Amino acid sequence: MRVAHYGNACFSLFHGGIHILCDPWLEAPAVAGGWEKFPPTDIRIKDIPKPDYIYISHIHSDHCEPETLASLDKSTPVIGLARQPAFLERMLRLHGFQKLLLVPEGQPTEIAPGLRVETFAATFNHVVAEVIDSSVIFDLDGYVAINCNDNSPEEPFCQQFAGRYPKIDLAFLPCAGGGSYPAMYGNFSDAEKEMIIAKVLERKAAVFTRAIDLLRPKITVPVAGGYAIRGLHPIQVNWQQIRRLNLEEIVEYHRERGQYQGLISLMQPGMELDADRGEIIKGKYRVWNREELQRHFQQLSATPAVKSLTTHRRHLTLNRLVRNARSQLWRRQEQSKLFPAYRIVLDVEGQSSLFELDLQKDEVLEQPRSAHLVEPYLRMTLDQDTLLEWLLGFEDFNMLDSGHRITFFRVPNLYVQEAYYLMSFLRL
Repeated sequence: MRVAHYGNACFSLFHGGIHILCDPWLEAPAVAGGWEKFPPTDIRIKDIPKPDYIYISHIHSDHCEPETLASLDKSTPVIGLARQPAFLERMLRLHGFQKLLLVPEGQPTEIAPGLRVETFAATFNHVVAEVIDSSVIFDLDGYVAINCNDNSPEEPFCQQFAGRYPKIDLAFLPCAGGGSYPAMYGNFSDAEKEMIIAKVLERKAAVFTRAIDLLRPKITVPVAGGYAIRGLHPIQVNWQQIRRLNLEEIVEYHRERGQYQGLISLMQPGMELDADRGEIIKGKYRVWNREELQRHFQQLSATPAVKSLTTHRRHLTLNRLVRNARSQLWRRQEQSKLFPAYRIVLDVEGQSSLFELDLQKDEVLEQPRSAHLVEPYLRMTLDQDTLLEWLLGFEDFNMLDSGHRITFFRVPNLYVQEAYYLMSFLRL
């Protein structure tokens, strides 16, 4: 097995004449035009061998970036999890892919002679991940590789699959994450954000270490979290992300606390691993010092996020669009029977009023900016272009959120999963 790493969760597996490209992100910025690869790389689709198969875990654009998809041969078979709602299938068909190999969860399926695939849904309790995300196990002539991409494998999952796959040769496991929390939340001080980041990274490191102890892979490659933020807030948010800029930290954490000491192989874009020998055969992992990071983040501050649309004047009927989108969301709430006691408040730059959505009522209230807001609520501040991209379906709320194009203030500071989930359905 040879692994070629292209950044974040994008890499190629080469084994027995088969090339599988995983979670392709190679051509353009991802996540609402706000994410660049970190460390930066010039590798593009033209620079890699043509894949025999493509594996895509989920529809987030750091795992299937649109310009990268446009550059791939549409006759290449695409492997994914068969699930409802069929977000991945619909997206791939819109991009013109002709052969979709969608594997039912928990059913090992022979894709080709010598290649068996098993897919599974997200392994942690998060309402958005449970309907979107997935991971995979490849069995290539008895060589077993598990790719969890963004999904931190919780203990029950590891115990189940360790029993079914007593010999795991290669594991791609996350040790960090992404998103606007806590960087874009105005209800935290910088000191409080630092405490949140440390606490979450500690929890993710513990899950990473426990997964290695239970799965006992011959080699583990940490993945995901390989990005930096461009746009309006790059200096602030690049230091306030729940991700590790130096993966040597996770090696040290596991060395001190782990019971099973298999090989952890750190990889960056352009590096290659001979997994049979457990050796890096191309490139060398490099730790960036703080001064280098600061210069890089400063350069990104001059680079705006790539928008799907740009307006040049105030939209005079924006309230009508918000009301129509609210009606569409209400129909979705009735279908799913989700009516959390929560309010969403949209603070759109240039508008004279706030738009308040009570998730228990099919209505939109226009409130003066000085109005006393009823708790609990999540107030979002965003520009008109971002809201239009969201309502018109150019970008999903989750991508605009993770792309750091929205700032938040929530009272009380409680994470209501259902409210965030429903925002992906606020559209026309």
